[in-house]
Amino acid sequence: MRIYMAVSCIFGIQIACQMTFNALGNAPASILVAIMRKFVLLIPLIFILPHIITSDKTMAVYLAEPIADVLAVTFTSILFSLQFKKALREIS
Repeated sequence: MRIYMAVSCIFGIQIACQMTFNALGNAPASILVAIMRKFVLLIPLIFILPHIITSDKTMAVYLAEPIADVLAVTFTSILFSLQFKKALREIS
């Protein structure tokens, strides 16, 4: 459980950015972020990591969630900063 929940504190960043995309009227970016985390990152990592970490395949599957979360938060943060700067320019 500790491994699975290791990055839950940074997951809030993704949720906040995702809701901000909705508030700014950019629903496609919000959907992209949600799909990126669960389908593009998590599912392939569940299948790939047991082949990389062969000593403990169960641990490899559990590690897929924190790794997917870190990658998704990084992707979301970059996308959010680009979209937020664009929204600020349009307001000015």
